[in-house]
Amino acid sequence: MKNGPKKRKLILLALTVLVLAAVAGFVFRPRLFPEKSGEQQSDSKAPDRIYTAKKGELILGVMLTGSVNAKTKHKLAMEAPWGTKLVKVVDENKEVKAGEIV
Repeated sequence: MKNGPKKRKLILLALTVLVLAAVAGFVFRPRLFPEKSGEQQSDSKAPDRIYTAKKGELILGVMLTGSVNAKTKHKLAMEAPWGTKLVKVVDENKEVKAGEIV
């Protein structure tokens, strides 16, 4: 039965060393592994994601897909008794000179 107390002391010593190692690892982990603890090193190659907001003009752009439908539709009709050919369409409100082909 002499081995009982020696064995118990050895197990207690091993558990104490294990607990102390775990506590030391928890305390010194940020210093040993800073990238895993959430802290960034000052010489890190990662870009800074901190920006300073300034008052100024805000420019927004929107890209959409779809189709555009006019409110009113115009139908071009050739009402001539003989065969005609559409040569040019004149823009609305455009001034046309006398003799100009339209």
